Amino acid sequence: MGVALGADARVINSGRIYGGEGGGGGPSYGFLAAGGAGGVAARLLAGGTVINSGLIRGGDAGQDSNYGDFGDNGAIGGAGVVIGVSGAVTNRGTIEGGGGGLGFYGGAGGAGIVANGEVAISNSGTIQGGRGSRGTTLGTQGAMDRGQPGGVGGDGIDLSGAASATNTGAVTGGAGGDGGDGGYGGYRLAGADGVAGGAGVRLLGSGSLTNSGTVSGGAGGDGGGSYGAGVNAGGAGGDGVDIVAGGNVINRGVIIGGAGGLGGNDSYTGEIGPAGVQGDGVVLISGGSVTNTKGGLITGDTGVDAGGATAVTVTNFGTILGSGGTAVRFGSSADVLVVEAGCAFLGAVKGGGGTLDLDSGTGTLTGLLAGGSVTVSGSMAPTTFTNFATVEIGAAASFASVRKVTIGAGQSVIDSGSLDLGRAKTTVTNAGLIEAMGAGTVTIRGALKNTGTLSTNGGSLTVKGAVTGGGAATIGGGLLDLAAAFTENVTFTAAIGTLELGRSQHYGGSIFGFSTTGGTLLDLADIAFTGAGEATYSGNGKGGVLTVSDGTRTAHITLVGDYRNSTFVAASDGQGGVMIHDTATSAPPPPTAPSWVVSGASQRFIAALAGFRDPGGPASVWLEAHPGPSRSMLAGPRLAHVA
Repeated sequence: MGVALGADARVINSGRIYGGEGGGGGPSYGFLAAGGAGGVAARLLAGGTVINSGLIRGGDAGQDSNYGDFGDNGAIGGAGVVIGVSGAVTNRGTIEGGGGGLGFYGGAGGAGIVANGEVAISNSGTIQGGRGSRGTTLGTQGAMDRGQPGGVGGDGIDLSGAASATNTGAVTGGAGGDGGDGGYGGYRLAGADGVAGGAGVRLLGSGSLTNSGTVSGGAGGDGGGSYGAGVNAGGAGGDGVDIVAGGNVINRGVIIGGAGGLGGNDSYTGEIGPAGVQGDGVVLISGGSVTNTKGGLITGDTGVDAGGATAVTVTNFGTILGSGGTAVRFGSSADVLVVEAGCAFLGAVKGGGGTLDLDSGTGTLTGLLAGGSVTVSGSMAPTTFTNFATVEIGAAASFASVRKVTIGAGQSVIDSGSLDLGRAKTTVTNAGLIEAMGAGTVTIRGALKNTGTLSTNGGSLTVKGAVTGGGAATIGGGLLDLAAAFTENVTFTAAIGTLELGRSQHYGGSIFGFSTTGGTLLDLADIAFTGAGEATYSGNGKGGVLTVSDGTRTAHITLVGDYRNSTFVAASDGQGGVMIHDTATSAPPPPTAPSWVVSGASQRFIAALAGFRDPGGPASVWLEAHPGPSRSMLAGPRLAHVA
């Protein structure tokens, strides 16, 4: 061992610190005798500080004896630095793990740094895992000469607990060991495949990595040679980053999977085995998150592999590339992929039934959710996202769909920005959920076949074509504007919100949850305003019919609930229609202005409600409304005088 210190120790190195080499195994006829593990160069198990501008290197493991036919695995190389509890490692030089020892199977390389606890690592130099040992050729008795696997490469950095690493330099996993060659004793005997390289960084707990440099997996070992018994494959490259049990990665630089090893040669046939696959860029095994910032690159056989059953979040502003054809792969319906403007996915993006969040940018959506897929183009290169159940549009995003829109049962489209669905001559099919949230606006340009749910949660949802099917709608604030035929039930789930019916004379559905405190509004675009008392109600404790007539045209609206003590008051909607609300109770306190009420509008809106309390109210009031394309008074930037 190089240095072993107690609590709060301090190591400052500008020279060289080596861990001791493991001893070799002695002769043992019949079995291999194990060699010793390499020593740790700097061990601070109780915490402390390491500042390195020189070289710190773990010791190489000793070799097993080579006289027998069977024995132990090769010993592991020593780590460069092992630190626990709390502390810091600052590296401006080089920290390396030791190489694995030769054994029955090759020994694994040691890690560059192993950190457990509240330890912060800052690297502007080089950190590298040790190389795994090659595999042996088993035995010395002729026909027993069969190649054995080598050892895996050591990780560049292992983090567990709350440990963190910030990298502006280079962190690399150790190379995997080569497969052992097959011998020749009158028989055709096989060698062994190469073994995988180590990970650049491995997060074993809730740690974190912030990378502005380069993190790469180790190269895979080469396949061993054989004689007439088939060829051996090269080992897989190590992953750039493995997130084993939670933790998060922020990448501003390059994360790359290690190169695969070369295939082995069959000297009898002249054939060469297949090369090993490249390691993945980032692998999330059980939870965690990855944010790839603008200019960041994550690349590997699979760029980001999140195929486990635990929820993960991947956010991409930069580039994620899959050399094997898959840029990102998910495995859980709770997974979230956040897509930002200007990002790129080179390779397939395969969801696990989770959420695709188009958080920013503009463009078009093609084939929206048909079979769980959608192709996105515009402020990013055209990319097809497959097997996602939910598509979310962020507040800073604006997208329009083209061609067919099919939202199946269990699927959702949730908009907080701007979203156009369909065209005037195309039909949108919805068996799931279409929702406008916050300040979001959704416009369905043509007809809608709805067997699912239309919903507003503060936003504005407009359907310009006829709505058919046995679905329903909910209003949790905001505006639901149905410009053409519509007969489905509507439920107000909040004490505010507006339902606009373009053909109210033919509305055959029922309305649930209409407020008795004046916060919900019913806008009938096809009925003119003639006076505050043009709405009448008849019913019992379970519901009844609200009749609104301008003397020529009449709407009969079914309300579910007890409105026997209600007073329904009418006013102009400013667009030739009539607005109805219920003032059964005393004037409500000033409501919190919805997100869509423009500055200064709330005072005039409250004044309007006060004027609606009874027909003898003020002769005129002012109403200012929410901007948008709808006929509703809450959907156009206008100031309407109500006489």
